[in-house]
Amino acid sequence: MVEEIRALPIVTANPTVAHAHNLLGSYTKMNLILRSNLHFRMIQTKMTPMLGSLTGPMEEEVKYATENHFPRSGEWTTIKPYHTILDLVARTSARVFVGLPLCRTDKWLEISTQFTEQGRSGLEALFTVSLTVCSLCERLFYAVVSHMGASIACQAPAIDSERSWLHPASPEALGP
Repeated sequence: MVEEIRALPIVTANPTVAHAHNLLGSYTKMNLILRSNLHFRMIQTKMTPMLGSLTGPMEEEVKYATENHFPRSGEWTTIKPYHTILDLVARTSARVFVGLPLCRTDKWLEISTQFTEQGRSGLEALFTVSLTVCSLCERLFYAVVSHMGASIACQAPAIDSERSWLHPASPEALGP
């Protein structure tokens, strides 16, 4: 079965088009993944070969997050597990995707987590209505689109100063 699917032409079985469709791309603005496959190419050609060298920085970020952002008390302390785990995952992912110091910037972490949260909740809302109503619901995604713009603005100085995203990232770019 898998070999049969692989043998299909890209115009028949295109995973990127399917992903954009599943994300209701024309309504959620996630059809931007159809404009370029740069994100896929970066993961396949730059990040996957570097997985072994990414483990250290990821471990360091988890340690940093637990030491600096988890409650420290000898007493029982109530936490919000969802938000605690979301913060931990966002910090660790940011360390890999944008590196130091941006990965520890509160503004960046807020943008990345809010983009995910608002995108998910908006998508859930769209799935509860018929597609004919979806076009009326596009306003739900104004916040998601604004987070995309804020994300670009946050990253622009690093991209402008180094332009290193076009070249293979070195483990040194991820910090000590």
